[in-house]
Amino acid sequence: EMLRSLVGSEMCIRDRCLNILGKLVLFGWALYPAGLFITFFDPSVDTALTRELIYNFGDLFNKIGFSLICFLCAVKLTKNEAK
Repeated sequence: EMLRSLVGSEMCIRDRCLNILGKLVLFGWALYPAGLFITFFDPSVDTALTRELIYNFGDLFNKIGFSLICFLCAVKLTKNEAK
């Protein structure tokens, strides 16, 4: 009984973490086409700089967000395992 509850809670945490990561990837990768789409209407230098800012924000959001979520989920799973 105790083993089932432990495995069930670990699976719940793991599933929640994977759900959050999936949403991060979905919304994070949506920033790149948005940056490209902006340059279709105005090919000026200011628009190119805006596109680069969007790409840099997307990189920051994806890389740091992904790493942070993986770290926090690992901490939660480790704490749950120690109980």
